[in-house]
Amino acid sequence: MTISEETRDLWKKVKDNSSVLKSCAVHNFGRVEIKSILVDPKLKCTLCGGEMRVMVISHYVDGYRAAGGKIKDIIDSPFFGEDR
Repeated sequence: MTISEETRDLWKKVKDNSSVLKSCAVHNFGRVEIKSILVDPKLKCTLCGGEMRVMVISHYVDGYRAAGGKIKDIIDSPFFGEDR
């Protein structure tokens, strides 16, 4: 099986993004307006520059909140609910 150069380049971008995200202690995506998750856009962390899709960020927010953190520490968007 031959892997195309395009596929290799894409895989390198994925691995590089993963490394950047892992190096960040707490992600912050700033103020964003999300109208629909159907598109599932990528957002960039203002601290590390790594990118995550909105659906992944929603799980990250859930875990952060469950650990006692505040949503506004990560993202400022009514889409993700209010801090309790």
